[in-house]
Amino acid sequence: MHFFFTQARINSVYFTFLSTIKGLYYISFSLKARDDVLTELQKRYGSAVTLEENAEIHGPVITQIREYLAGRRRVFSMPIDVAGTTFSKMVWEAIRAIPYGETRSYQEIARAIGKEKAARAVGQAAGANPLPLIIPCHRVIGGTGKLIGFSSGLSLKTKLLTLENSYKEK
Repeated sequence: MHFFFTQARINSVYFTFLSTIKGLYYISFSLKARDDVLTELQKRYGSAVTLEENAEIHGPVITQIREYLAGRRRVFSMPIDVAGTTFSKMVWEAIRAIPYGETRSYQEIARAIGKEKAARAVGQAAGANPLPLIIPCHRVIGGTGKLIGFSSGLSLKTKLLTLENSYKEK
């Protein structure tokens, strides 16, 4: 499989983007430098994967993330090409439908996809989300309203929800 790869520093965080010819495939954000991220990607996807550095292809998503972090964008618009099970893709589509500045519980997502007893499986699918921010899994919370489960940590989840709430009314 061939991926286009870009790493961009936005604020103090390194965003890593992978795309196929069809669309955005994977995003991660961390404080790790480029070479460490490349090593992780090779481990994750194996030696059969080729990575071609291409900043131009990711220009629009980088611009949209900057706009989002500045409170000027509420919805992302770009082609995506995610890999996952049918169930995971249903969960991710339901998560994408959560409006900016709002939250839903894992149970509410399970109900929305017609799998009322699958809240735990919804949590697993959210945890496997390959496109955080684009598929805004930070908007999914526990049934009691508690912030739980976010692959990039609860501190970042809190910051993203606070950011959205601060711009929600504007």
